[in-house]
Amino acid sequence: MITNSTKRGALVAAALTALVYATPQALAAGPHDGTWVLDFPAAGFIENADQYVCPALRLPLEVRGGQVIGALHRVPSTTAGSEIEAGGGPNSVPVTGTVQPNGTVNAQWGPYHASGKLDGNGGAVTVNGECGPRVAQATRIGAGRAYPQAAQLGK
Repeated sequence: MITNSTKRGALVAAALTALVYATPQALAAGPHDGTWVLDFPAAGFIENADQYVCPALRLPLEVRGGQVIGALHRVPSTTAGSEIEAGGGPNSVPVTGTVQPNGTVNAQWGPYHASGKLDGNGGAVTVNGECGPRVAQATRIGAGRAYPQAAQLGK
């Protein structure tokens, strides 16, 4: 015999199953979701050495459901002390933050703060880092596609 409690249990199980199998994008897709690349210019030119303290960088980040998601880590550099690359690993530090529906971005990577504005498939993000504020050009390269590796410009 099927009781009311059995029916309620089946209904709850069905609802939980639907939540488990729903994709995150389907639950909370935002207007700025996708893979973004931030292109940072070089900064801190050293005249006598003909190089920059902070080299130009290209870093990928994901935006999902209005959340900034990524991981960055430092690697040894051939010209400077270290460079920043994307990717996981034991020394990675997460990039976290939010993108509002109007495109306003606020994010954090360790002690560094970024803010800016995304509009359509582009935008600008200012990061206050070791070389002072640098404005990165933001470009959306795909909706939901993963960007495999960051590439340092000029290599």
